[in-house]
Amino acid sequence: MPREFNLEGEWQAFQSNGWTATFFLTQDIPLPPAPADQRTKLSGSARAVHPDVGLIHADTVSGRVDRGPGVPGLQVTLEVNWSNATGVYTGTFGLDNRLSGVTFDKDHPTNVASWTSTKPFSTF
Repeated sequence: MPREFNLEGEWQAFQSNGWTATFFLTQDIPLPPAPADQRTKLSGSARAVHPDVGLIHADTVSGRVDRGPGVPGLQVTLEVNWSNATGVYTGTFGLDNRLSGVTFDKDHPTNVASWTSTKPFSTF
């Protein structure tokens, strides 16, 4: 069975386009004997800052953790309702327990940046 990562609380993602996103998340983990493919739900809020643009806030963040191929076998998807766009973040956990992946504008999916979490996540 894949490990479950604790994504609750405050954490940051550095993006290749200069933005730093800070997430404030809660996590709803399905309890056994839930089906193995049942998703862990994520919700919360976020803010982002860029040295040339300043600060923007997000009212809501929703997401999920999917079990799938890879080590350790979990993929995170977050959808952030920024004040000026809807951002989608997808990522997987590396062997160092950090998340990394890509983010894109939901309405303009060719607008892509890579991102990496600033901290490793603990497991349950």
